Amino acid sequence: MKLILIAITLLIACTAFTEVKWHPGHYYTIMSWAKNNQRELDKAYNDLKETPSLRGLQIRFYWYEIETAEGVYDFSVIEKRLQELKKINKRLVVLLNTRSFDEKTLLIPEYLKDSKYEGGAFGYSSNNNAPHKGINIKFYNKLLRERFKKLVYALGEKFNKDNNFEAIGLDETSIGGVILEPISKDQINEYYIGILEGLKDLKGAFPNTVVYQFVNYPRHILKDFIGTMKEYGIALGGPDTFPDEVGLNIKDKPNEFDGVYSYYPKMSGIVALAPSVMPTNYYNTTSNNAPGGHPPTIEELLKFDRDVLRATHIFWTKEPKFYPEVLRVLKLPENNLNPEGGLISNCPSSYDSCVDKLIPACPVSDKIYSQVELDKILADTIAPLNTKIIEQETKLADINATIDQKILDGINTWKADFLVKIKSFILGINE
Repeated sequence: MKLILIAITLLIACTAFTEVKWHPGHYYTIMSWAKNNQRELDKAYNDLKETPSLRGLQIRFYWYEIETAEGVYDFSVIEKRLQELKKINKRLVVLLNTRSFDEKTLLIPEYLKDSKYEGGAFGYSSNNNAPHKGINIKFYNKLLRERFKKLVYALGEKFNKDNNFEAIGLDETSIGGVILEPISKDQINEYYIGILEGLKDLKGAFPNTVVYQFVNYPRHILKDFIGTMKEYGIALGGPDTFPDEVGLNIKDKPNEFDGVYSYYPKMSGIVALAPSVMPTNYYNTTSNNAPGGHPPTIEELLKFDRDVLRATHIFWTKEPKFYPEVLRVLKLPENNLNPEGGLISNCPSSYDSCVDKLIPACPVSDKIYSQVELDKILADTIAPLNTKIIEQETKLADINATIDQKILDGINTWKADFLVKIKSFILGINE
């Protein structure tokens, strides 16, 4: 009976539970321009090999780099980086850029610029002390979202089951300062609905992989947006680490919406938490040198992400001036006591289970079966086990019979000896 229960348990695990590859810790973020520069990549791989607490490499990809024409996918760069990382037992994290900080960046495939996709992207101009222009993908266009779904499912079919493909996520939620074309309030709302729909599709395409979203602004959407991420099991990540940035830290202030940093402790233990340290974060604890900031130490940035945000993953961007110090800190003994480099390692409750490696042992994992088919699989699984159980029960019965006979023989022998001794004793008295 125990074997039958084991078989049923395994079958249920195959059909109902999802294992997630889980390797929390520190990750190296390479600049986008360097992802095809072998010299820079070799330097990165050397840093990874010499820094045990660095578990892998995060690389950004634009949509147009992966889908070169409608329905034509090129995974060659991702595959090559993945194979190189496997050789040194490190892992790959992919970030899909949903926006750019340069209006000249292609961002999307050419075919998405068609009118039915409304041009595919909209421009913005920042309104801060470091003005720039960029573009965002028009996630409010439903036809574009259908194409995005096809993109992520193509990626998932290729990489979800790869044990060295650690995570995949989307870029920040902020759409910049001033939008450079007429977009209605309803379209902005639909934009964020579209991102959440994209995240749901991404999780569906990568059920065995950490899926994350970088979240920062706008604050008024965060409660519902992050609540939906929690429902989908999407990791909460951030594009920056600004410990003193007012807008990110607001909490329980009357007539104000909470900043994103206030949500990290609430989500701890439920989903993965993955802040980033970007180049600007090394220079000041506020964005654009806003009042209240100062140049942080690497230890300060680490402590904020680890102790305040309770990070499970941290993405450290390689900034030439500061990265040697990052490596020094990550090599300190206290940051190498465990593989996760001192970060939170518990499996989030939104996952069924966390594993080091996926074990492809379930014949029903990649197909939806009818009840009749499942009943047959279950019967086929149990039948040979029942045969073995019957064989074992027969052997056990034989063993028990043998033992019983030996016990009985022993008792009879002891009884006969005892009677002889009693008889001798009685005869001795009579004499």
